[in-house]
Amino acid sequence: MNETRKDNNYYSDGISLWKLLHVMWRHAILIVVMAVVLAAGGFGLAKYVLTPQYTSSVQILVNQKHATADGQAYNNQQADIQMINTYKEIITNHQILSEVRHQLANPTKGGQPAYQLSYRKLKKMVNVQTSQNAQVFQVKVKSANARESATIANTVTSVFQKRIKKLMGFSNVKVTSRAVAADKPSFPSVVLFTLGGAIIGFFLGTVIAVIKEV
Repeated sequence: MNETRKDNNYYSDGISLWKLLHVMWRHAILIVVMAVVLAAGGFGLAKYVLTPQYTSSVQILVNQKHATADGQAYNNQQADIQMINTYKEIITNHQILSEVRHQLANPTKGGQPAYQLSYRKLKKMVNVQTSQNAQVFQVKVKSANARESATIANTVTSVFQKRIKKLMGFSNVKVTSRAVAADKPSFPSVVLFTLGGAIIGFFLGTVIAVIKEV
């Protein structure tokens, strides 16, 4: 009875860092077991449950012929940067993605597989990323198939280049790097899932230890 009362008084004024470390030391086995179990769970989830996703990207440069005057060249450069925002909207509109769907379903190159994709799914797969004050942007495609993601990214870019020339009357876009099939999936990361599981397990183990003490 006296020992229980002493323990209650020990925690009555709250848990300081020293007290917390003391609790963690007393329940070290519990905390380690929780961390290991959840780390194993994170590993298994990433390795065997979640579907791997592969990301391929195309880098596009927006650059028109600049005047020799420094001031005019700067203005044209800023105009190119602003135009990227317009291109970002155009590249994923219904007209372009519909043509992309048609080309993917009816490939003209020998040996290239056909991909049957709905407009909604295709739009979800395509993502355009820009960099602040840069004249380049990236068309990224995420898919469960590495070759499919690269094919879609290159097809979207090709259709966009043709369409933008018709819409604008000129073309100031140039592909600086085409998409290739990724060797490794971009999601999920086995290391991050395992580490995340270990951290969550460590935290839960500590919480349970504190609850048992208090």
